[in-house]
Amino acid sequence: MTQTEITVGQYRECVDEGSCGLPSTFADNSDCAFDGPFGDEMPVNCVSWSQAKAYAIWLGGRLPTEAEWEYAAKSEGLDRRFPWGNESATCDY
Repeated sequence: MTQTEITVGQYRECVDEGSCGLPSTFADNSDCAFDGPFGDEMPVNCVSWSQAKAYAIWLGGRLPTEAEWEYAAKSEGLDRRFPWGNESATCDY
């Protein structure tokens, strides 16, 4: 698992190399970022599970199992209300 979301630019490198397929652009859906006006720094979306798997392999990794993903999503097993801890949200977070 990467620490940050995969950007359009990062995924585009895999597509350009021929290891990943183009994400769906859903011609009637402007929410897909790959060929949208948002730029290469936006998180990539509209990719299938198979495309995500191909990207992970291209990076030299793998997709997490369901249990691994849930563990990470739940603050690595720590009992926290928010990603930064239990303190209420402020503009600092």
